[in-house]
Amino acid sequence: MPLKLSQSVSYAVRAYLQLAAETGGSPVPCRRIAADGNMPQRYLLQVLRELARQRIVRSVRGGGGGFKLLRRPQETSLLDLVEAVEGPLRVELPEDAGLSGECQARLRESLGQITDHLRRQLHAVKLSYLISVLRRSQEAATGSLRSPAHAPPCHSNDQHTGSFSISLASN
Repeated sequence: MPLKLSQSVSYAVRAYLQLAAETGGSPVPCRRIAADGNMPQRYLLQVLRELARQRIVRSVRGGGGGFKLLRRPQETSLLDLVEAVEGPLRVELPEDAGLSGECQARLRESLGQITDHLRRQLHAVKLSYLISVLRRSQEAATGSLRSPAHAPPCHSNDQHTGSFSISLASN
């Protein structure tokens, strides 16, 4: 069973990568991010507002307004984006899981360890790494480095649900 990141996280990653590709320093309107990334503008706006609330991007109001990065890609992890839009990762078991108290406690402890490991893995994936992967794929596709501002953003693996699938393999 793959671990799937939500559509909201997919949009957060794609929007962040698009903002990171901007070289002008001016805020980018949500409508442009949505159009360039083929994302619904209203839903993307909610995601960007959450990223702004967590101080990952900055929202600029007014005629020349839009969004721009606050945190550099080297300082921003996939965990930051996941928790910005989905809330903290945590283990939840049903109150009445049908297990003995000791069994439920051991299961909760094991799941807690798995969650801690997942958090460390997601924290280790910096957005700067994803940017470098995107650039390398562009080089391979075109034989030369294209400007990231004109590159297609990373798209989700699952075209039907729009979610990313990730594997937690150890190195």
